[in-house]
Amino acid sequence: MHLLFWLYILALASGAASSAITLFVYAQHKKPVEVGFALFLISLLGIVASMAVQQYARIAPGLSANSAMITSIVLMIVGSGGYIFVWPYFYHPLVGTTPPPWLRTIYFAIGALFLLLAFSLFLLPQSMLVLIALNVMLFGTIAYGILSIAIRYKRIGDRRLRRAVRVFLIVSAIFFPLMYVDSILIYLPAMPLADHLDGTALPVFFVVLNVLAIRFAGTYLNEPAYLSEGSISSYFCSAYGISQREGEIIALLVEGSTTKEAAERLFISAKTVENHVYNIYQKTQVRNRVELVNLILEHRGS
Repeated sequence: MHLLFWLYILALASGAASSAITLFVYAQHKKPVEVGFALFLISLLGIVASMAVQQYARIAPGLSANSAMITSIVLMIVGSGGYIFVWPYFYHPLVGTTPPPWLRTIYFAIGALFLLLAFSLFLLPQSMLVLIALNVMLFGTIAYGILSIAIRYKRIGDRRLRRAVRVFLIVSAIFFPLMYVDSILIYLPAMPLADHLDGTALPVFFVVLNVLAIRFAGTYLNEPAYLSEGSISSYFCSAYGISQREGEIIALLVEGSTTKEAAERLFISAKTVENHVYNIYQKTQVRNRVELVNLILEHRGS
């Protein structure tokens, strides 16, 4: 029991560190994906804090069980509700997409319903139906977010990001089954080894996730935006050896211009634009226009 509590303390410490580093990176570069990632980590921190309070209540006999329960519920509501509200603002910018207004409305409605049900627990603390609904909404949202990234995985333009997402998907694929197995150990016959491992999968997952998040924030996220106010940044041009003309063409492609339209706006031939696009592909190591546009949007500024 004490080991499990200290695992949650380690998860809290790593979560606080990853959140702080990501906020610092956002203060430097002001990219939407950075603030989305910071809010994502902070919401997970609330969930971990709720679990830590539960574990502390089990090993601290002088602590009021009622106070611990209320504190844990509030932290869980803040963390889980926060996750449901903020995950689109991380996952979508991460893969270079922007959810349309109707989809944002659905996301908001799900978050509002979750909070309404969550606060109803104070009136109906023993309602299994409400608890089941909350768990379905939370884990359904987590599964949907992971699935949406997996579906768009091959369209990610930045190779470093593809590697990071691949690691995240592998870690999730390993730990999620372990966490579900962990949750049913209490229903199995007593086993010495199982008793020591009971409940450890979740805090270990959060520790691993936050260690990866620190590296992710300190490397991939920690660079200036590629696109700001509709113009390709000098940082991107310098990093990939992009000429001024190639930068102008990329900006037009990001706007949605065709090769012919870009040629007309720049007063050059369509063949010249095609040659520039081919050179851009070689320099940025992307395979097509979709990956090129996503590469820029994955690093866009505010």
